Amino acid sequence: MPCKVPPAIMETVCAVGAKKTKMTWNRVLILGFLAGAYVAFGGFLAVIAAAGDPWPRELPGLQKLVFGAVFPVGLMLVVIGGAELFTGNCMLPTVACLNNRGSWKGLVRNWTGSYIGNFIGGIFVAYFLGIGTGLLLKDPWMSYITEIAQAKCKLSFSQAFLRGVGCNWLVCLAVWLASGSDNTIGKIFAIQFPIMTFVTLGFEHSVANMFFIPAGMFITNKITWGMFLFNNLLPVTLGNIVGGAFFVGMLYYYAYGKEKRRWPLPIALVGVEKSGRVLLNNLAFEKSRFHIQVGFDVNPNKTGRRIAGVKIYHPYQMPKIIRKQKIHIGMITTPAEAAQESADLLVISGIKGIFNFSSTGVVVPSYVKLKNVDSTSQPEVIPNYIVNNRHFQLSTEN
Repeated sequence: MPCKVPPAIMETVCAVGAKKTKMTWNRVLILGFLAGAYVAFGGFLAVIAAAGDPWPRELPGLQKLVFGAVFPVGLMLVVIGGAELFTGNCMLPTVACLNNRGSWKGLVRNWTGSYIGNFIGGIFVAYFLGIGTGLLLKDPWMSYITEIAQAKCKLSFSQAFLRGVGCNWLVCLAVWLASGSDNTIGKIFAIQFPIMTFVTLGFEHSVANMFFIPAGMFITNKITWGMFLFNNLLPVTLGNIVGGAFFVGMLYYYAYGKEKRRWPLPIALVGVEKSGRVLLNNLAFEKSRFHIQVGFDVNPNKTGRRIAGVKIYHPYQMPKIIRKQKIHIGMITTPAEAAQESADLLVISGIKGIFNFSSTGVVVPSYVKLKNVDSTSQPEVIPNYIVNNRHFQLSTEN
């Protein structure tokens, strides 16, 4: 299968980024831990592979190349296996928010949770699997990891910052390119070369350093927590944010997202049982430029909660919420007895178009677009039905 063109990659990145801004704190933290561990595995492998003496140690360029060639396995595990890596997330949710697909509050939650999780995962691998197993406690690996850790902590603030910029520019470019492929082999090749480039060049990756520097700290007392956090991690993290959010996220948004700003059209979902829940968990639906922004349900066990990252409100709040969030399309998946009342509330709220998937038809004023969909449709086909009715979406947008 051929790779996607850049505008299509933008759509995929927006959909994935939007999902990330809706993740719960606990899920982000757990997946962040996994991502930190995966990147640490890549770093661990690189140390073992490149520390040989005299070869490749006596050939510095070759040693760096060997180190860089095996390190990308960490990001492969993150992207293909599914985990929350702070550095990649500097780009993904940023693009979604710039395209009005996600919330800035969700971005902050994602960044914070993934960063903390990455930190725990990196240190876990360093202490328990690196030091605890004894694999890093004998030469040449022990001296090599301490040498790496000490060198990283001796960088000036500006050096660490700029190396962080260069690093995450390439990391997020790798994620961007991987989003252009729908198969595993394509993603592997997309990741391998940009990551090998940044590692071989000697740029600084904040999450990788959560493994390298603590591993060195556990061996030698010449590195303190203060040196780790303030000499390296702080400037590198700031550089990573600039490299990912600006040089990839914002610049690609300007190039390929600007003319697409009207998409996706936000949708208000009324009824989050069965059919509604299918839609809330449907990533293909998100990738098709349609975004369920808010949900409504009378069930007190659901109101006030987030389901698949979407906040659920009681229907009496509908006019205020829909007008505030400038939503123009409503979707009804309630039981038949509640369908007409739901339609009336949507009309009062200023909705311009309604998809009605309940088992009974509804009546709305002539100025509101209406599609009464066959009630025998299976919930799984609803996203496709909406996607195939783009002309309906466009008419409601105006």
